[in-house]
Amino acid sequence: MKMEDLMIGQRWLLSVPRILLLLSSVVVVDVRTMAQVWTVLAVDPKDDGRDPSLADAAQLSYRYEKDQDLLWFRVSLYGKPNEESRREHCRRYWN
Repeated sequence: MKMEDLMIGQRWLLSVPRILLLLSSVVVVDVRTMAQVWTVLAVDPKDDGRDPSLADAAQLSYRYEKDQDLLWFRVSLYGKPNEESRREHCRRYWN
């Protein structure tokens, strides 16, 4: 047996666990994760709000859970909202 053949065999043996790990991660997928499909209702352009200190909405989506008869809504934002301005806006809104 040649040295090159031995090296190819060793490389193959070392890659087998990686291949098995990849296959197992592809096969073991939570069905609930695959079933969460969000439908986009609206898309909003960036930086179009009146007050730039408030959160800027990017997308409005919904998802229906048939088993529990629940309708979920999700608002996606551009960037991270400013916590202080959110508190001030809520305080002004509720007072």
